[in-house]
Amino acid sequence: MRRKKIKKNKPKKNKFEIIHSLDNFFDKNINIIFIISVVLLIIFGAFLFDVKISEGGDDSSYILRAKRFISGESFPTFQGPIYPIFLSLFILFFDVNIVILKIFSFLILLGHQFIFYYLFKNRINSTFLVFGILLISINQYILYFSSQTYSEAFYMFLQTLVLYLLVNIFEKTSNFNSFKSNYENYNNKSFIDKIKINIKYNIKFWRSWLFFGFVIFLTVNTRNIGFAALISILFILLINKRVYTILFTILSYIFFSLPFSLYKTFFWNVSQSSVADQLEIIFLKDFYNPAKGTENFVGMITRFIENSEIYLSKWISIILGLKNP
Repeated sequence: MRRKKIKKNKPKKNKFEIIHSLDNFFDKNINIIFIISVVLLIIFGAFLFDVKISEGGDDSSYILRAKRFISGESFPTFQGPIYPIFLSLFILFFDVNIVILKIFSFLILLGHQFIFYYLFKNRINSTFLVFGILLISINQYILYFSSQTYSEAFYMFLQTLVLYLLVNIFEKTSNFNSFKSNYENYNNKSFIDKIKINIKYNIKFWRSWLFFGFVIFLTVNTRNIGFAALISILFILLINKRVYTILFTILSYIFFSLPFSLYKTFFWNVSQSSVADQLEIIFLKDFYNPAKGTENFVGMITRFIENSEIYLSKWISIILGLKNP
């Protein structure tokens, strides 16, 4: 009698082995996948590129503020001055050319893709990084801003650049122990001497500090919510007990912020910040009818909860493709 061949069942891979195999594949091919993501962004961005002014009022408002600024009529305070100032440079050379202004948004979103990639490469799981760069490349809600003169693309670029520079500053200034070994009996030195040594160490990276401060300054003055970036950075550094990094972050920000404030005050007679200007509007019960007055504390809490439900339960799911718009 012939023996029946017994089929050996291959052991099934568990989900952790599958994820591990996926990670290995992405680790080996991450640069190729990044190039593919850039190509996809260019292709889909080109297909979705809209040369018309958006129906939303902010699109044309930024252009008008830029035009008025470069013409010397008024300083752009509302919604942050930096983005209209950047647009005014293009208006200076090309006049109000809508297509060129929109191409700037396209290129700046492309720049964001590069910074996003190099920020997280070798710092997070490759599978998550691949998901992120591909999502940006093909997502219509993100690519929409690549052909608008809204400030979203510009702000995305800046906030990612801030994170990239923060990580680099953090890594550069983490080697203090080897630096202080150059000083004999460092632990026995006076408090003042230790401060001097720490300051001397951080001054070594003055170029990085200046660029970091400049980008934080741009972020804060592009959108008023950008001020949260500075607060968040200081909070992160405080948790990590990086006192001197906090000090140099604040000084580098003030280095650009103070002259800019003086420029607004003396050349444009603008004393109120755009943050204060928008805070007045934020607290209104009805943006279109200021006569209704301002919200109280309970009203602001209610608004926060309602907005959280809209953005966390609805819009994030729609952007990720998990919910039908």
